[in-house]
Amino acid sequence: VDDALADPDVFAFLRAYMLEVVKTLGSVHGVDLAEYQRSLLERFSNAYIKDKLARLALDGSQKFMNTLQHALLYYRAQQELVCEVLAKSSWVAPAHKHAKEGTDIVAL
Repeated sequence: VDDALADPDVFAFLRAYMLEVVKTLGSVHGVDLAEYQRSLLERFSNAYIKDKLARLALDGSQKFMNTLQHALLYYRAQQELVCEVLAKSSWVAPAHKHAKEGTDIVAL
C-alpha cells in the first residue's frame, strides 16, 4: 500500500476520493473526519507497516456494500453517475475473479 501511495497521482486520487466520499457521511460524535482521513493517509503511506493491496481487497465483494452502500445511494440520488460508476468499476475485477473461481459475489 505504501508503494502505491508513494506515487503522487495515486496519493492525490485517494485524498480526493476521501474528500468526496466524506460528503456522504453523517457526523460522528467525537470524530474529526478530516483528521481521520489525514491519519489514514499517513498510516497507508507508512513504509514500515507494509500492508498489501491484495489483503485489503480480500472479500471485496462482501466489503463493497458495507463500505460504499451509503455513498452509492447518495450519488445515485444526486444523479452523480460518474462517482457511482467509478466505485462500481473498482469492484469489477475482484468480482470477475470470484465468478471465475465459482465463489459467491454480492449483487449491486
